[in-house]
Amino acid sequence: MTNGFAAKLISASCGLVGFAVAIISGLATSVETSEILTRALIALVACYIVGLVVGAIAERAVADALSGMKEDVQSDAPVEGTSVEIGEPVEAAV
Repeated sequence: MTNGFAAKLISASCGLVGFAVAIISGLATSVETSEILTRALIALVACYIVGLVVGAIAERAVADALSGMKEDVQSDAPVEGTSVEIGEPVEAAV
């Protein structure tokens, strides 16, 4: 995935959910159509911004976790001078 794609996807989803909830709740009450649409547009923008922040935080957390895992894998590389064959049973010191 490209950088920022997940944040944009999360923010767009949050914005659309906020818009839909505002429309449905406005239709459930006896509110004028113009007021329903105004509130729905405000909810769309607000939820988009919140989703953008949450998505950026999530992307950063995933990137940090993946870089930590990459470092762990690289640090588990065999040490020079050891003679362990792949597929050879390893005895655990318990």
